[in-house]
Amino acid sequence: MTKNDSLKSVEKLRLHLESNNFKYLIPSYVDMHGVPKTKMVPIAHLENLYYKTDAERAAQGVTWLPRTLSEAVDAFEKDPLGRAVFGDLMFDTWIEFKRAEWLSYLNHVSDWERDRYLKFF
Repeated sequence: MTKNDSLKSVEKLRLHLESNNFKYLIPSYVDMHGVPKTKMVPIAHLENLYYKTDAERAAQGVTWLPRTLSEAVDAFEKDPLGRAVFGDLMFDTWIEFKRAEWLSYLNHVSDWERDRYLKFF
């Protein structure tokens, strides 16, 4: 099955559900404490959001996931769940470690950069 076939299948499911007046899916899951939960998910979110403009996604309250390690660490640091799961010491240590990892990455010269830019000199 190709990616295009998958997209068509999801779109067919969404249209079928909407035509039968279904407004939400209710998936079940288990939270971090092992407690079974359900969550109502609007069917509208089955559509492929990559085909939407930034304005259309913003109107639906959809934002991009972090695109760098730095952005991911910032998002993790703002979310109280990480501190609740890790505890204060582990949480602060992990944040510090990941920030150092990001700085190390930024200071690294990759093979691609060497191959691409050294030929200019």
